[in-house]
Amino acid sequence: MKNLLKVINIIGPWKSSIIGTIVIIIAIKAIMNFLSFAEFSRVEFEWMAQPDLNDDSGSSYDDYRNMRRIDNEIYKYSLLNYSNPQYYSYNKTIKSIIVFEVIDCDALSVRPLSFELYAESMGEGELLNTRNPSVKPTLITLDMNEYSIMKGLCDLSPKEFEILKNDKV
Repeated sequence: MKNLLKVINIIGPWKSSIIGTIVIIIAIKAIMNFLSFAEFSRVEFEWMAQPDLNDDSGSSYDDYRNMRRIDNEIYKYSLLNYSNPQYYSYNKTIKSIIVFEVIDCDALSVRPLSFELYAESMGEGELLNTRNPSVKPTLITLDMNEYSIMKGLCDLSPKEFEILKNDKV
């Protein structure tokens, strides 16, 4: 709370201007996004297979129960099990990866917020690495395997979104 008060004091002189209003809105949204991310830190996953996304490289899963929608952004976890283990280092291989990502429904784009690399399938075994990449969002296009899933999630009303989450449990 002290940090929030510091932010408000810093932006205080600007609060009467248009720029100040924009800065306040951005700061509040960033704080809300951070708090929603912190809420995800200890998750019990319920993976649902995504057969349309499976190919020779591996099998894909999504966790619908833990999805969150904040305005026009959807935060969700995905898991990929590799068919063939991926080399990591020093005789260690990656057999699965969990990605926490945000879908921007306005821009129809997706951006990974964090990765966890695991030595065993289904996010089990040794946690080999955690990464928080700073990458630009990728536009979701018709030729992407994930297009129908991500577009479908974005097209849901808030009520339909909650029904989907509850039905997948």
